[in-house]
Formats: sequence, C-alpha cells, structure tokens
Amino acid sequence: IECPDTADIVVLVCVFGMLALGLFPEPVLNLVEDASAVLFSSAQ
Repeated sequence: IECPDTADIVVLVCVFGMLALGLFPEPVLNLVEDASAVLFSSAQ
C-alpha cells in the first residue's frame, strides 16, 4: 500500500469540506468559527 501524497490529502479534505458545507452549513460554520477563535486566542 502506497502512502497518499500530501496534495491528494489536501484535495480530499477540500472536497469533503465543500460537501459538508453544502449539506450542513450551520454546524460547519460554527466549527470553523470555534476553530479560528481557538487558533487566534492561542496565537496571542
């Protein structure tokens, strides 16, 4: 079994992200806001 390329992983994540955003916009946006808030607070 070959290891997948990083580019393939990024593409898969993007595709799944777009699908999730299309299917469940509210919870996905809430997750993104929470994640960015955590990253922002930890960066300070």
